[in-house]
Amino acid sequence: MCARTRSREQSQEWDSAYGDALWETLRVLCGHLLENSPEDVFATASHEHIEVVGPVVRDWHDSLTPWPEEKMTAELVRPSRRLMRLLSAETHLPTLKEFGVMERALGDVAQLYTDRAGRWAAEHKKEGPATERP
Repeated sequence: MCARTRSREQSQEWDSAYGDALWETLRVLCGHLLENSPEDVFATASHEHIEVVGPVVRDWHDSLTPWPEEKMTAELVRPSRRLMRLLSAETHLPTLKEFGVMERALGDVAQLYTDRAGRWAAEHKKEGPATERP
């Protein structure tokens, strides 16, 4: 049940009220499961921000499948909650909205990828020496 509900929640648009309701349901359910079945609670994706170079990184990058332009554009225009969590560790919707976290994160995406296991990866735009970040 948790996996199906989480899958449904992450496919919702990032500011979806239905997605919020599913998120809260999962939060409460996971709190109860924590004592009895922790493997169900902690079987989630981890986020890695890689800023290194070298042959291993190049091999890993070469193994990724770039998203088609139309799919990437559609996801960036109406981002899902799954993309929101990939681009930002912040999950508190009012914070995301008030401080423009998603707008900045979406504007920083150069390319989206899928790995062989179906996980998503994001490549960020390169910053030049004259680029200023807020």
